[in-house]
Amino acid sequence: MVNTLPKFYGGLQNIISFKRIQFDFLFQFVKQIGKNYMFGNVPGSRNYNQPTWVLSRWKKVGDNTEIQKFNQDFSTISQYFFADISDAGYTDASYIRLKNISLSYSLPSNIEKKLHLQNCRMFLLAQNLLTFTKYKGLDPESQSISSIPPLKTITVGLQITL
Repeated sequence: MVNTLPKFYGGLQNIISFKRIQFDFLFQFVKQIGKNYMFGNVPGSRNYNQPTWVLSRWKKVGDNTEIQKFNQDFSTISQYFFADISDAGYTDASYIRLKNISLSYSLPSNIEKKLHLQNCRMFLLAQNLLTFTKYKGLDPESQSISSIPPLKTITVGLQITL
């Protein structure tokens, strides 16, 4: 049995302010073992795109590789399933992700008064910008071969209080 529960997890959040500029960030980290992409998608057995690792398969006598020769009759499919339920189907899925950042600027109060505003703030928000991992697959958080990783989003806005 492979323990896929996180060994530890957490985050680092900070807010840095200087005059009218504010910068916030949140890093998320997880140390875990997870299902890898190596045996989750048997080449030719499903209507999925194949990962690049299939290009390093056995092709000719003398090749030394972890990926066996492909065939057309599915006679080797049981080896993939046995490997998938062994510890070969698991890998380090630890990661550090820059989950959120925010950068904002508030107008000086004398300009706000001239414009008859109580508050005026311009901001930029971003989510899921960077992920640092050695995980081979789409996303170490979801560990799925059929769902996309969390989307990278960037939002720019203007907040005005009249």
